[in-house]
Amino acid sequence: MARILIVDDEEGLRDSIQFALASRHDALALGDGAEALEWIRGRARQGEAYDVILCDLMMPGMNGMELFERLRQELPAAAERMVFMSGGAVGAASQEFLAALPPGRVISKPFTLKELRAAVEERVERLSPRERSGS
Repeated sequence: MARILIVDDEEGLRDSIQFALASRHDALALGDGAEALEWIRGRARQGEAYDVILCDLMMPGMNGMELFERLRQELPAAAERMVFMSGGAVGAASQEFLAALPPGRVISKPFTLKELRAAVEERVERLSPRERSGS
């Protein structure tokens, strides 16, 4: 069982993702990037981490790109665990950001439950046994 953090400002989608993953994983859903940053920092202070951070790319306040950059500076291992959910990059900066990500780090909205679970499992499998929260 992996620890999954879901960050999306769309409450219905966020709740649906949490429900879909909760049968297999410990899933927490939050509504914005700033709140997620605090949760991730808190976990890190306790010597723990999320195995996968599913994050909407475009949100009011701190968006997914900004959260990634903050984590990359403060907690690089957490930034590497991010998978971005995108309904389509609207600006040049977001398009460049997505294009620079390694394969498997973006899931396009709308996605199926099968695609969601596959993206999560792929990220979990990339973690060494020592890195996994359940170990």
